[in-house]
Amino acid sequence: MEGTKYWYSIISYVPKNLLNERLNVGLILHSPSSKAVKWFLLDEKNRKLNSILTSSVLVEEYKIRKMLFEQKLKQSSSEELTLTDYDFSNDKLFEELANDFTPYLKFSTKQLVMSENIELIFNKLAEIYISKNFLEKRIGTHTVKQVVKKVFEKENLIGTKIKTDVSITPIKEIVSLNYKVDFIYKNSLFHLVQAVPRNHDNLNDWFSKMMLFQNEFKNNHKIEILYDEEFIENFKEAKEILMYLNKDNSTNIIDLKSHQFKSYCNNIKSNGLLINDFEKELNIV
Repeated sequence: MEGTKYWYSIISYVPKNLLNERLNVGLILHSPSSKAVKWFLLDEKNRKLNSILTSSVLVEEYKIRKMLFEQKLKQSSSEELTLTDYDFSNDKLFEELANDFTPYLKFSTKQLVMSENIELIFNKLAEIYISKNFLEKRIGTHTVKQVVKKVFEKENLIGTKIKTDVSITPIKEIVSLNYKVDFIYKNSLFHLVQAVPRNHDNLNDWFSKMMLFQNEFKNNHKIEILYDEEFIENFKEAKEILMYLNKDNSTNIIDLKSHQFKSYCNNIKSNGLLINDFEKELNIV
């Protein structure tokens, strides 16, 4: 099985007036090797908590304990650690948390899971153990562009064969009209690579930009659009746009989770020209 090794634990809450009764309210995922930690606790207003937070006092107590838990983990995520912070490389992290937040927060016996995508596995575990009915839509905290850039950097493509954030003028007669392209590389043709935006409000402008690219660049360029629904707020709307753009032969739509994306990166490594060999051809403004 491929991917990073993560340990996870289900967090349950036990109000002081309900001895031995608990309710699953959160999840924590941890990789000691990469020091990655991801967690969440249900908001105090979530209807799942109505059965145990039966008074305003109990609601406030839960809110305070949730705040203390999250503050402590956020503080330990900073670069300037103190002696009281948690060491995220420690494989006993869950045991330390359980000791510090007993008796109100309980941590289940940790379980092992392997994944290449921390956001995806985290959301799936949350749906299983907390219930999808009580979860707000949990969108990955990164943008598609940020995720793609990390992959390209890992493959040592950024700055060697892929140039980022390039401003180009698609219509030569209108010099003042310029657009930024997320990534550009070249083999026999120039490839304009765009990531689908995370924010719903940006989709219309992005779609107009893609339509212009298709119209002006279809003869001597390839347009490649990268997406991952984990990092898009309104994927239903974005999917409709992608299906429409995919009708154009100059455009290739690629899912980051697909094998196609892995082959795509390998192809750039094997066949992409060095930036120094094509940079002068770019219409950079």
